[in-house]
Amino acid sequence: MGVGLSGIPLLGDLPIVDEEYFQWVSLLQAVNAYVSRSESFSPRSFVVAEFGARYGTWAARGARAVRSKIPDARVDVCVVEGDPTSYKWMIAHLERNVPPSPHHFVLHGVIANTSGDKVPAMSYEAEASDKQQQQAISTVSVMDALAKYDIVDIVRIDIQTAETMCLATATMAVLKAKVKVLHIETHTNDTHIRLRAGFLAAGWFVTYDVLPNNGAPPGRIERTEFGPVTLNYDGELRVINADLVGV
Repeated sequence: MGVGLSGIPLLGDLPIVDEEYFQWVSLLQAVNAYVSRSESFSPRSFVVAEFGARYGTWAARGARAVRSKIPDARVDVCVVEGDPTSYKWMIAHLERNVPPSPHHFVLHGVIANTSGDKVPAMSYEAEASDKQQQQAISTVSVMDALAKYDIVDIVRIDIQTAETMCLATATMAVLKAKVKVLHIETHTNDTHIRLRAGFLAAGWFVTYDVLPNNGAPPGRIERTEFGPVTLNYDGELRVINADLVGV
């Protein structure tokens, strides 16, 4: 037994029981739904999207999880990351963990309301050079990022306070038409509450609804259906598209 960064005991290779536990459950439930469907129907591709993808964390985990159950499953990933260093890591990570597909969408850029604009790359790495920070990267809309997919099994979003663009009419329409599960990392209570209300009004089911720490010291303990979870920074909002549950 070891101890994680938050002082939580670690048993074997289980995920640390912090806010990312919700993301693990969201991902693995989406994988399970896909695998269960594939046993009864002609399988389509499993599609996982990440906006604010870091090193392709959840896209790669989703691909590996699906292929652990269906070794020859088709997997398509849609990943957008704006940090230059993280993007390089992401390319290497995906090459090692995700089978090639002509339907992958991989972009060094940022999600925005419109596509094709140029914005400065913002680096999260303290050692990043000024040159890295001055790079211009492209914006892409959710509509364009998801254009080649009919159904997306899960979308994870962590775009640092820009989450409310999901409530734009055009974006909401695309999400409702294509996305089965949406898991959003939220960063302020106001943003979280606005997103929750918007998705409820649009007919989504809210299944995880944990407010962010809002600058409070990390280590808040939240009682959840999984037991006590240590919350450090971001909030967790997962919504399920009732129109696509059985697709």
